[in-house]
Amino acid sequence: MKISHIVQMRMDALGLNQSELARLVGVKPQNIQQLLAGKVTNPRYLLKLAEAIGVTPGILLGEDDVHNFAAAQAPDHHSENADTLPPQPGGGQSTSTTPRTDSPPVHANVRPAPDAPAIPARHEVRRDFPVYGAASAGGGDFFEMHDVVDYIGRPPALGPESGAYGLYVIGDSMAPKWDEGDTVYVHPGRPVTVGCDVVVQISNGDEVTRALLKRLVRRDVHEIELVSLNPAYPDRIVIPMAEVRHIHRVLKTAELLG
Repeated sequence: MKISHIVQMRMDALGLNQSELARLVGVKPQNIQQLLAGKVTNPRYLLKLAEAIGVTPGILLGEDDVHNFAAAQAPDHHSENADTLPPQPGGGQSTSTTPRTDSPPVHANVRPAPDAPAIPARHEVRRDFPVYGAASAGGGDFFEMHDVVDYIGRPPALGPESGAYGLYVIGDSMAPKWDEGDTVYVHPGRPVTVGCDVVVQISNGDEVTRALLKRLVRRDVHEIELVSLNPAYPDRIVIPMAEVRHIHRVLKTAELLG
């Protein structure tokens, strides 16, 4: 089941519109609109989204069992619409708004995987994760690497000792996987292999001046070759290794959870 379908089903069950869900998650309504349209399949706000609609991150990633997911749809924070009691003796119908005690749990068929990490409460998320890149640097796809431009919530699997950092995506050359404005999470210590998305830091002498988000398709001792994911950008980029300061792997959403 696609993430867009799961989110829409939960929105319907909870009586939420796009603006309300966006407010709960802390994003713009346009982000939710793109998600529901199927244009975004790997949202940077996955943890907050799962918390807002009452499912595990694994459900959204398709890792937990979603076979009976549709059966779990019932409001959980609109208690003012509680069920009325069953018919009373004598044929009358109670008008009491006391919730029925025999109602099944709201998420009876939405269970975390045995080893699924807990979603931290919003106030427990440390907002000390550094993000670079808020302005284009010449080539359109390049990020400035001089200063940290923001600090955001730290993913559970990326402790301060990891050296991991984020980048705000600029441009659409890596769409549809990475849209402009998305946050990519980068880990300097994870192995880099051909076929993975990478951030390549370009140096000017001893100083890292800019970085590039692309997919690595070739690498040898002399140069690396990169491509965009958007078919509108068919040209391959070849960079001599003498200009490459670092190559860091972009993490998949599942790797952020631990």
